[in-house]
Amino acid sequence: MPFGPSAGCGGETFLIKAVPDIIASRGCASLIKELAEGLVEAGGSSALDTRIEAALQRVACHSVIRGARRLTPEEGNALIRSLVGIDFAGHCPHGRPVIKKFTRRDIEAMFGR
Repeated sequence: MPFGPSAGCGGETFLIKAVPDIIASRGCASLIKELAEGLVEAGGSSALDTRIEAALQRVACHSVIRGARRLTPEEGNALIRSLVGIDFAGHCPHGRPVIKKFTRRDIEAMFGR
């Protein structure tokens, strides 16, 4: 699990050693609780990997830059550069589009031209 939490367990102990910055900066108590419950329910099977993947996808989706947030030109350029290298087919894990193509005609229509 290279991008997920680093954890260990033994008996009834569940020790979180590290979490990715994006999770730590957003508050990780609910995610850790969900992962711990998943560990118990999955019994350590591959079903746990599926639950971890789903939880991390939710964290990624909820930590995005929202439409109301203004970006500096540098932040906007960095965001576009980072999107170029990602294979996500233009949608978040929930299927929502993250990129919208506007033609010249679309933009002109927005401004009543």
